Amino acid sequence: MKAIMVLFYVMTLTIIGSFSMLLQKAKERQ
Repeated sequence: MKAIMVLFYVMTLTIIGSFSMLLQKAKERQ
């Protein structure tokens, strides 16, 4: 069960990281 929680946590961090990178790129264009 713990392995699933860790995997979910890592996936969430990855999604948040890539999302923030996209936001920063959009800001640079403006």
